[in-house]
Amino acid sequence: MIEAYWGLLRPPFTLDPDARFLFESSAHREGLARLLFAVRELKGTMTLLTGEIGCGKTTLGRALERLLPPHRFHLAYVSHPALPVPQLLALIARGFGVQTPPETRGEPVSALQEQLIQLADRRVSGVLVVDEAQLLQQPQLEQLRLLTNLESATAKLLHIVLIGQPELVQNVARYPELAQRIAMRFHLRPLTFDETGRYVRHRLRVAGAGRPIFTESALAEIYRHTGGVPRLVNVLSAHALFLAATFRRSQVEAAAVAAAAHELELAMTRGRGQAPPPLPPLPEAPAGGLAASH
Repeated sequence: MIEAYWGLLRPPFTLDPDARFLFESSAHREGLARLLFAVRELKGTMTLLTGEIGCGKTTLGRALERLLPPHRFHLAYVSHPALPVPQLLALIARGFGVQTPPETRGEPVSALQEQLIQLADRRVSGVLVVDEAQLLQQPQLEQLRLLTNLESATAKLLHIVLIGQPELVQNVARYPELAQRIAMRFHLRPLTFDETGRYVRHRLRVAGAGRPIFTESALAEIYRHTGGVPRLVNVLSAHALFLAATFRRSQVEAAAVAAAAHELELAMTRGRGQAPPPLPPLPEAPAGGLAASH
């Protein structure tokens, strides 16, 4: 119903990793360039990609997966790595097409090495991406370090990308042998003020918008309440769209964004320690509620 009111073909601010909505900020472009360089040139090492919750780390990992040509790279993606070491190894092995029982550590590692050698013989490089890596404890981190040792007679076989929240940096630093394997580090920052506006407009265009829906002052209000964190931008923008449609507005104005932020308590979510000041309510909606179309 909301999409019909605004003349959209699909919801513009879902949290699903839909490639159609990918927006490359300057930070995202740099992060992706670093990832591509690392997996192509730095076999036998690790890359550390960190960022605050909701900044788009997983989006970058999935973009890397889409951009690597499958005839040159085999990428295994682990999104829930907080498992005992045998189960984690079995999961990684399955990601490379190896089916092994998880009872012992040795069998999956040996089978994985053999599979990576076969890939290398076809000039296909192995890449392992581990998301939510801040959840890994010392045994899992140590096992991942050992996987970077896998090699054929002539070359290293695997590059590992660890994606996680900022505490991942401290977790890695506790283990010097692991820290020495990190050949590339990148911290993904939130969107800038200008990028936040372009991000919102981009998602609306992809969703089918044929005209400006958010006013410039509304976009500034979105940045003020979210700090450019994409996940928060999505949540706040979707709520503001709903409120503005409820009150039959022709555009989303700053008042609708401020009211939405107040309802969502975004200032508290971002850890500022206090709720935003009271905001004036929107005018009462006319009888009839939401319009079926705009």
